[in-house]
Amino acid sequence: MRILQVIPYYAPAWSFGGTVRVAYEISTRLAKKGHEVTVYTSDFLSPQSRVPISKGNEYETIDGVKVFYFKNLSLLFYRLTRLSITPSLIRFARRDLSNYDIIHLHQYRSLQNVIILYFAKRKGIPCVIHPHGSLGRVVEKRTLKYLFDTFFGYNILQSVKKVFALTSSEAQECSTLGVNKDIIQVVPNGIDISVLNTKQKSGLFKEKYGIENSEKMVLYLGRLHRSKGLDLLIDSFYKLSIRMDNVILTLIGPDDRYKVELEKRIESYNLNNKVKILGYISEEDKYAALSDADVFVTPSFYGFPVTFIESLACGTPIITSNYGDYIDEIDGFAGIFTDYSATCFEKAMQKILVDTKLRNQLGENGKTLVREHYNWDKITEQLIEVYSSL
Repeated sequence: MRILQVIPYYAPAWSFGGTVRVAYEISTRLAKKGHEVTVYTSDFLSPQSRVPISKGNEYETIDGVKVFYFKNLSLLFYRLTRLSITPSLIRFARRDLSNYDIIHLHQYRSLQNVIILYFAKRKGIPCVIHPHGSLGRVVEKRTLKYLFDTFFGYNILQSVKKVFALTSSEAQECSTLGVNKDIIQVVPNGIDISVLNTKQKSGLFKEKYGIENSEKMVLYLGRLHRSKGLDLLIDSFYKLSIRMDNVILTLIGPDDRYKVELEKRIESYNLNNKVKILGYISEEDKYAALSDADVFVTPSFYGFPVTFIESLACGTPIITSNYGDYIDEIDGFAGIFTDYSATCFEKAMQKILVDTKLRNQLGENGKTLVREHYNWDKITEQLIEVYSSL
């Protein structure tokens, strides 16, 4: 098949989080299975920079996938609205869209989706969409999200042939927004299960970043953004540090306009020696951190974070809340979903950190989940079946 993937940002724009990784994994695996895969995206490398494009090239080839990086008119406009404007995409959509058998849209509130869907409907090309947990109007820019939904969003959801929900709770959210239940299909995120067979040497991350082996490490991995509930994580860790001396909190991920506020909160609790903010790190260091961590904590999430699956693959239990989305396979089996309060998080962290037997059992259960359900090869086959049926 000739498959077009459409996403506002793509590899190597890893700082935009798990959605980029998901689109990359799907695209490269489809290409390896012999399909002709193309990606339409913008030239975002980060909210402040652009992907360097080779002069004279219409597209770049990344791991067997043709990637067209359309110039975004304004980085500032994106930072203000979270929307990218790529006018040159219109010419390509009008000229080349008939070359594709199926179009897979990523993210929900995207002007690229509006353009592509308009021409796809005119040319009779079926489209599917992966909202990636972006349906809700939460945290910021709620008025802008409402306006997008009113003028474009609901039409997108009514026009596609299939909506891929990451979890059962996201599937319910799609239904609430008026999507026909018959076209909603739960397709979780995945991971390369070779990670399960890669033995990380214990203590490498702690040694590199000056953490004592005897210290219990609580890990957060993701964007440093207000929506993640990191203020509550700091509050609950402060409570934990009063009860346990040998604990340390490590925050890993790119700053999304929240680091300064976090640092002030950490300093207010006098936790500077107990909390490390490391920013963006390499893939190798990331997996070393997940392997050395005793528990992985994300207070709030939407969709199905890839970091959850990476944590499970490394045998590290998860603590999160019932504020946002919900993943029933994980709760009570490979981690703990708790109420959204500092006291509840503190108790959940202490429970896992002091009970070695429980921690090990949750870790082994997590590896089983990854092997049986969150395997990119199986997920890609599931997508191919849907593409073929349309």
